[in-house]
Amino acid sequence: MKLNETVVDAVKAYANDIVQSAKAYNIDTDVDVDFDDAFNTEETESATAAVITSKLGVVMVFPDFVKKSACASIYNIGLAKWMIAEGFSEEQVHEEGKVFGATMPHNKKNVETLGYYLTHKIDHTKKLKA
Repeated sequence: MKLNETVVDAVKAYANDIVQSAKAYNIDTDVDVDFDDAFNTEETESATAAVITSKLGVVMVFPDFVKKSACASIYNIGLAKWMIAEGFSEEQVHEEGKVFGATMPHNKKNVETLGYYLTHKIDHTKKLKA
């Protein structure tokens, strides 16, 4: 299996940019980044995936082997916990649950959005003013 260093570098750069964005919003925010191995569907290439965690949320950065880049997605912790409480296994949660948000390519707007998400409690019950 071949390590795709271009994709590894893209994942690490995107993860680093998200962490820096979170720190820009709140320097005191504890943000942890864990890297793990990831493989393409044919298992002919490998790279790195990143899990970025704060006390308010989780963002996953995935390798994109086709585009030789990375994309990120918000992980829905609440839904995953609910599914596990209902008796789903972790494997079922990831296969059957819609626990990941839309994938977001690496650009300035997405980096800022994800940094904000990791540092601000978002109250979805408040009505937006028109």
